[in-house]
Amino acid sequence: MVPIVSRKLDRKIEQLKKAAAGIQQYIDASLFAPALHIQMASFGPFLPKSDIAEIVSKNFAAKDLEAVKNWYQNYAEFPAPIQVYYCQRENIQWDNNLRENYETFQNIWIGIACFLILVLGLWTGMTVAKFLSILAWGASLIDYLWENHEIINADLQRLKEMRRLCSAFENEGKKQSDQQAQKVLIDIQKKIREHRERAFLIPDMFYKLLKKRHQEQMERYSDTVRHMNGKQ
Repeated sequence: MVPIVSRKLDRKIEQLKKAAAGIQQYIDASLFAPALHIQMASFGPFLPKSDIAEIVSKNFAAKDLEAVKNWYQNYAEFPAPIQVYYCQRENIQWDNNLRENYETFQNIWIGIACFLILVLGLWTGMTVAKFLSILAWGASLIDYLWENHEIINADLQRLKEMRRLCSAFENEGKKQSDQQAQKVLIDIQKKIREHRERAFLIPDMFYKLLKKRHQEQMERYSDTVRHMNGKQ
């Protein structure tokens, strides 16, 4: 029974992740396409607008949407392709920081679980049968945490590749034509969508716990970018 429920739940989660990634892509494209003077379809495909409206109305309250207004820092003083690039870089860096923090959190829990199992088994004098029952439970927990650890590592590898593309654009972007820059930025954005569809779902409580800290990191990043480009 449990495996059946688990498989159905996994399928539902995958469907929701793809739908959420599609909505996020639509929002980003609605910002980036006009700035780059290209069609939104370049960033597609998208969910039908009626589907987006239905998903948003079912899953998000007005207060939730208010919290993500003006999500990106303001890079208006830069040329349009550079504005888009810095927004994408900000998005990638935020997610990378969040996943690194969550991976550390999970590793700590794996260490605690192993330590507790050893303590219970070696120093409490419990019977072999009881110790084996705790070991079975602990092994299941560690296996779950380790599986999450491997998924997050895969996420971080994808983010590392996206950061490599960003660094290449930052080094060469100013030398490229608008058309060349647009092509690279579209490619980066499509990789962001692919990552969102496949990435491990970080618990909302953990995200909210570190949101202020990560927001401050992005504000410092924005200030540093302006300072290095003589915009302050």
